[in-house]
Amino acid sequence: MSKIKELIRFDWFVKFMLRDKAKKVLDQHNILPEEKENSEVYYYNLREENSWARTRKVELRDAEKRAKIEVAKEMKQNGESIEKIKRYTGLSEVEIESL
Repeated sequence: MSKIKELIRFDWFVKFMLRDKAKKVLDQHNILPEEKENSEVYYYNLREENSWARTRKVELRDAEKRAKIEVAKEMKQNGESIEKIKRYTGLSEVEIESL
């Protein structure tokens, strides 16, 4: 499993455990149903916001990778060495040769 998938799975698990813990604390303190509902809405919104941020982060990483590939293609077409392309783009030799 990729590192990203492992991190996302771990992040989900931590959020699940925190929500479960918060729910138990609210139950123990005899919180009014309205207050409990407000806290559940808050945690739902927080989860949605975190999900959006995670999605945006992945999209930015993908866009950055595409930009590096475009730069590498142009450098390769201009006859630059593989070593120079690696240094400027951070791509591996295999990735550059496959362009």
